[in-house]
Amino acid sequence: MSSDSSNSSCRSSSSEEPAFTIDIEKVKQFRQKGQRSSVSAEVYGMFNQKAKYVPPCFPKDASQEEAIIAKLSKSFMFSALGDQDKQLLV
Repeated sequence: MSSDSSNSSCRSSSSEEPAFTIDIEKVKQFRQKGQRSSVSAEVYGMFNQKAKYVPPCFPKDASQEEAIIAKLSKSFMFSALGDQDKQLLV
């Protein structure tokens, strides 16, 4: 019955310590710190100059502009825009 002897070495006894322990004081200290603050990776400096935004301009003929404005007017996201704002988008 050599198989029983090999299985007995794999069994854990009740007198052994658990594989890990939880330090209650460390858990309490961690919880008392509160939420972590946010981190922003956006940096303005020599390589990323903050400048006034200039929207891109793509030339369109009158029929294309009318079609785009008609589609924008039907969309719930753009329906509240005024005529000047729609022209800026087109």
